[in-house]
Amino acid sequence: MFHYIKGKVTGTFSGGIILENSDIGYEIFVPSSSALYLAHPDETVTVYTYMAVRDDGVSLFGFDDGESLEIFKMLTSVSGIGNKGAQSVLSVMSASEIKKAVIFDDAGAFARAPGIGKKTASRIILELKDKIGKMAVGMSTSVQKAAKKPEELEAFEDAVSALMALGYSRSEAAEAASVSGADGGTAEDIIKAALKKLSHM
Repeated sequence: MFHYIKGKVTGTFSGGIILENSDIGYEIFVPSSSALYLAHPDETVTVYTYMAVRDDGVSLFGFDDGESLEIFKMLTSVSGIGNKGAQSVLSVMSASEIKKAVIFDDAGAFARAPGIGKKTASRIILELKDKIGKMAVGMSTSVQKAAKKPEELEAFEDAVSALMALGYSRSEAAEAASVSGADGGTAEDIIKAALKKLSHM
């Protein structure tokens, strides 16, 4: 089993790239939105991979980062969603967008993916709700329940990222942002309030 492969993108094929490593060219299926398609021939890239073994052969699926790989695995655990279906979803949505769509019951977002109908989209949300909730962007459960709208969640995430850039750990940043008292405000409002909280901790 490969977790990731480092190499150079020497070509593409329908639905994927050819990654050369140690004189071996690996055919790896990647989402159509992947930045790997834009890699320069002289650039060494890291592709996070999933090896699917079936009766008709072995296939490699690749992703830009480990988070997307984990989301892919979660999607394939949903009944009726195979490797191609999961890749289809990741071709139109980022890992972060998928998390938000699950948290906010946005079946329409998943239905944008080719081959994913409304019933399948609803099934994805139903079966991934608990799993996504536990890993969602470093937030505590209470914060997830408190966030009523996607824009509020986005503001929270932006604020946490900014606080981490200032040197705070993710746990410190998330905790301060969640108790800042600036719920519903902009990322700037949350950051200012959170910094006041942190200065007294």
